[in-house]
Amino acid sequence: MPTLYSFKNTDDIAVGLADFIRKAYEGALERHGKFTIGLSGGSLPKTLGKALVPLPEGTFDYSKW
Repeated sequence: MPTLYSFKNTDDIAVGLADFIRKAYEGALERHGKFTIGLSGGSLPKTLGKALVPLPEGTFDYSKW
């Protein structure tokens, strides 16, 4: 079943997106040993960048992306 997330502004979206990506990344590594993500265009890639920049170094092993 699809899940709908609602946020008040893009800053809140970035925080929620960072958490969602982190959980998906961890689950994908456990199951497949790699993480693949597909993004639509528009402002989503910029929001994703805003979400990932403040995360602590070492949160992701980008060689697994």
